[in-house]
Amino acid sequence: MWPAWYGPGRARSFARVAVLMALSAGVPGGRALAQPVRESALRPPNPDFREISPPEGGPFSEMNALLEKTLFKVDVLTLQVRVSEETAAELAGLVRGRQYSNELADSVAVLVLRERDAWARIEFLRSVSLNQLVDGIRDNMKKAVEAGLLEEEDFTTITAAMPVWFGFLEVEGASRGDEILYRIRSDSLRTVYRTAGEEVLLDQVDVGAERRMAVLGSYFAPGSDFRKRLIRSLFRQDREDG
Repeated sequence: MWPAWYGPGRARSFARVAVLMALSAGVPGGRALAQPVRESALRPPNPDFREISPPEGGPFSEMNALLEKTLFKVDVLTLQVRVSEETAAELAGLVRGRQYSNELADSVAVLVLRERDAWARIEFLRSVSLNQLVDGIRDNMKKAVEAGLLEEEDFTTITAAMPVWFGFLEVEGASRGDEILYRIRSDSLRTVYRTAGEEVLLDQVDVGAERRMAVLGSYFAPGSDFRKRLIRSLFRQDREDG
């Protein structure tokens, strides 16, 4: 069972506390700045692009998932999630020497959902249309709503904006080798879309606890396409290290 303290209404209270404790200097939190702030779009790579690099990690700081869709199990994309060294140490304490279970998966998810220093990378393994991309994100984000991690209002606001943010995919869609990168620092979320040819088509920053939870909740809420795959990758790492 999903932990009771993450039930409806509690995630919002938890997020508001996190905003007050935000560590990012000069980055305000809260709903007042929850609308997307576009840093740039349709521009080539720039010297500051390395800001999207993952946090310093170590053992158990990275989780991986391969997403397959359709009856023929076609590989659609890979997802990598990186967390801070501190969170990785807590994950190691949970996972080492133990077998995967639903109860342990809940505990792992809770740790990751608290993370304020995270990075995620999606790489497309085949062509995906704009509608397929938006529908996939929406379906997984809805799981975060059902788990009480994200408010319905925030879900509606974010998903309504996605066809605009990724509007450059309207004609040709995402291609093999394209990637989406997310960088979470406190309650600031940076989103970058980069083609296989290294062209940056989207680079924007959104501020608000709900933006961070929209990403992490989509990956770690019960029923998400990614939750079991990501968490099981930690247990595979433990067996390989052993």
